[in-house]
Amino acid sequence: MKTFLMIIGVILVIAGLSIFWVYSSFKYQPDYFKEVETANFSQIGREGRKIENRVREELAEKGETKVTGDDMTALVINQINKRGKVNLKSFVKKVKSEVVDGRLKVEALVNLKELSQQKIHAKAKEYLDMFLENTPDDLLEDVYISFNGLPIRDGSILKFDENTEFTIGDISYNLSSVYGSHKIRIGASMLRKLGISNFEVLDDMILLQK
Repeated sequence: MKTFLMIIGVILVIAGLSIFWVYSSFKYQPDYFKEVETANFSQIGREGRKIENRVREELAEKGETKVTGDDMTALVINQINKRGKVNLKSFVKKVKSEVVDGRLKVEALVNLKELSQQKIHAKAKEYLDMFLENTPDDLLEDVYISFNGLPIRDGSILKFDENTEFTIGDISYNLSSVYGSHKIRIGASMLRKLGISNFEVLDDMILLQK
C-alpha cells in the first residue's frame, strides 16, 4: 500500500545499505526540499486522527474514499504512534509525500544516529551500527532519503514493485538491482484495522476501498 511501508520500511532498507555509498553525498538535499518545514508531529498526529475518522466514515457510507500522499502520511504516522514501538519524532526531521503519475513519492530528512536507538529489525540494525562506527556524526544528522514507486498488495503482504527507486543523499538505486530486495515486505495489518480491503494508486490520489 503506501506510507507506513515507505517512511519506516524504506528508511530501514536505505540505512542498511548505506554503508556501501559515498559519505560526501549524504549532505545533499534538493533545493525545493530545503524549503519544506520541520515536521510538527503533534500537528501531523491531529491531522492523522481527523483523516482516520473521515476514512472510516466514508468507507462505511460509500465503500470507498480518496486521500492525498500527505493525507496517507499523516494517517500512517498516527497508526505508528498508536503502536508506540517507534518514536518517529526522534529521527525524522522533515517528511513530504505526494502521488505523481500513479506513483507514490515520499521524501524525508532523517537522523541516522537516532534511528539506531529505535527497535528495528536485527539485520537492519547490524548494518546500521556497522555504518555508524565508520561515519562522522555530522554526516548522520541530516540525511535526505526518498522513495518513488508503487506499493503492491500480495495477499496479506505489502511489497514494492521492482521499478521502485530509492535515494539517499544524491545517489539513487532501482530496487530490483539490490540483492535481497524481493524479501522486503511489510504486513498489511494497518489496512485491516482501518477497514480497508483494497487500494489503488491513481494519477494524483490514492483510492481506498472497503
